[in-house]
Amino acid sequence: MLTGCSDPPDLVPLPDPVGDDDDDDATADHASLATFAMAMEGEVDATGAPSLVTTKTSGVFQFVYWTEKQSGAPLCRQRIPFLAEARFGPLTSASCAGCSGTLQFTEVLDEIQTEPEPAGIDDFCTPEMLAAGDLSFLLHGESDVDGQTEDFTTLALISADQLMQQDWFLSPDGVHISELIDTYAAAGLTATHLAMVRNAGWLADHAGLDGIASPWGTQGWLPMFVVYRGADRPAEFEWLPGEVFMTSLWQVALGDPAPPLTPPDGTANFN
Repeated sequence: MLTGCSDPPDLVPLPDPVGDDDDDDATADHASLATFAMAMEGEVDATGAPSLVTTKTSGVFQFVYWTEKQSGAPLCRQRIPFLAEARFGPLTSASCAGCSGTLQFTEVLDEIQTEPEPAGIDDFCTPEMLAAGDLSFLLHGESDVDGQTEDFTTLALISADQLMQQDWFLSPDGVHISELIDTYAAAGLTATHLAMVRNAGWLADHAGLDGIASPWGTQGWLPMFVVYRGADRPAEFEWLPGEVFMTSLWQVALGDPAPPLTPPDGTANFN
């Protein structure tokens, strides 16, 4: 499977990652592109150790698959319910030096299909649609490929304010953090954090994310998601309370498996 990452067109945010879409244009073609989205509901718990805040969340993670171009309705989605904890404070520094916090998936449940609930979902993925392009192992950690890692199970959270102070770009020749914030603001949304993945595992080794995304911090975390909320949400968003969304900053290009997960020359194939 040839893989690679590219900038999303115009940085258009997804206001409701788990909302229903008009899927009339979806076809039985194989998936060519993949994006990621998540919606979660968090409850803040500040009763633990001093300066440690934990937000317990539950939500649905989506692997969204497209044909050729990311336009119109997606081909299909894998919806995976999860439980997670966001941790903020000095005690997070051991795993993420200098970051605002971490998001750790604690339980990943079975994929939602059309039955029994929720009713009305008719864009779930079939093996024929995905062929060799099923990326759900990024959350489950399940793969037959040697050296595979669970790229999404621990995410570093860096606040948008902190990145603004650092005059930070998403990629060496890419979009400045202020442009990302302004794009979401124009859509009535507030971008609060970037969620970053480790510079390792499938996204770095096979998809080549480390070749296009700017590493952050001494551990070289790579930006993968923008975290956002409705602009009318309470201002204490640094702990991710209430309804919070995430969507991928990049899209992954999927190709024919020859061999699986990496092209013959071992280099990434970017859009």
